Amino acid sequence: MISRALLLSAVIGWSGSNFLLSEPPEPLTAHQLQIKGKAKRLSNICDKKKKSKKVKEMCDDWRRQ
Repeated sequence: MISRALLLSAVIGWSGSNFLLSEPPEPLTAHQLQIKGKAKRLSNICDKKKKSKKVKEMCDDWRRQ
C-alpha cells in the first residue's frame, strides 16, 4: 500500500515539475503590440450594432483580410 502511494506521489511530482521548467513566452515587440491593439480596436467598433456606411465598409474590408 505504501509503495503505491509513493509511486503515485512520484508521478504527480514529476508531471508537476515539467510544468515549472517550461520557458515563459517571448514578450511582444512594439510593432506586434500596435498590430494587436489595432485589431482589438477594429473588433470593438465592428461589434457595435449601429454603424455608419463608412464603418460598415471598413469592417467588411477588415474581415476579408
